[in-house]
Amino acid sequence: MPTQNFKKPMTIRGSGTSREIVCPICNRTISRTLPPHMRKEHLKEWDKWCTEFLELYNKGYSPKQIMDLISVGGRPPFTWSVIANEIRRIAEQTRRVLLIPAKKVRRWSPETFQKERTTVWQFEKRGNWAVHDAHYRGNWPPQIPRNLILHYLKKDDMILDPFVGGGTTLIESRSLGIDCIGLDISPHSVNFSKQKMHQMTKESSTNPQIVQLPSSEWGIIRGDARKLPLKDCSIDFICGQPPYGDAIKYTYNVQGDLSHIHQLDRFYEEMRFAATELHRVLRKGKYCTILIGDIRRKKRIVPLGLNVMDRFLESEFALEEIIIKKQNQERSTWNFYSNKDENELRFRIEHEYLFIFRKSH
Repeated sequence: MPTQNFKKPMTIRGSGTSREIVCPICNRTISRTLPPHMRKEHLKEWDKWCTEFLELYNKGYSPKQIMDLISVGGRPPFTWSVIANEIRRIAEQTRRVLLIPAKKVRRWSPETFQKERTTVWQFEKRGNWAVHDAHYRGNWPPQIPRNLILHYLKKDDMILDPFVGGGTTLIESRSLGIDCIGLDISPHSVNFSKQKMHQMTKESSTNPQIVQLPSSEWGIIRGDARKLPLKDCSIDFICGQPPYGDAIKYTYNVQGDLSHIHQLDRFYEEMRFAATELHRVLRKGKYCTILIGDIRRKKRIVPLGLNVMDRFLESEFALEEIIIKKQNQERSTWNFYSNKDENELRFRIEHEYLFIFRKSH
């Protein structure tokens, strides 16, 4: 169906560096990409478009579906990642809450599950039990926190996810009856996670086809992992996935967001501050687990994960395990590089590190 602001396809000619788009507002031919021109010359119209993107998103359309929708049978005028970024911008500027579709729960746990017992983990399919989905970009599969909880936690323990994202850790904690706290600097992450928690409560009390959730306490805080509003030695387990530098930006312009730091040395230093805080709130003898991967810049590998590991060791954590988690859905490097000839990228990043640290004193 056509949208209010995109009732006919835009004129787009060529591709790549020779791509041209005719601006539907002023009819000027724009080279390669339209958004910079719209922001500079037609900001009022651009904001109107982006507000409609937000409204469509809150009706259940994903950024990719919105991109397809505004193409109206033609070629997309810009990518879904531009749409996702502008949705966050409008939401932050207008303080509107982004909504996620409610999910009907069939069960709280996977039909078949076996704890991992090696240092290489691979999950070909993302878990679809409870209220898990792939709505939040970059969230880790629920098999990771489920494994960690079953290996390390017991009833009445308290788990902290300092980078709560889409709430995956909290969903697994509640499904297993473990008390949990989630924290994130992104208002979108906080709102998404709260919506998931409320969906779980509603499904548990109103869906007769599933058993009720086991008893547990949960809380979600808007905050910074470098300045945790928690008491010393108050947490039994830490389980989180920090941003991989600025590979994915999780907010448009939230002050202090680690995912906006491009300069690597600065990112490592900020992660050291976070590690020091995590060490402070963790009880002696307890564990902190972090999933993080490497990135590429200018076709060269950046050992982001190992550098972050070093910052945790500098913060007096002891390293107990390194688990290699195989990625199955990583597309970022493949979108930019190909194997056309021997000068192109030969190897796709398919590994992440799950570091398991222990607070020894």
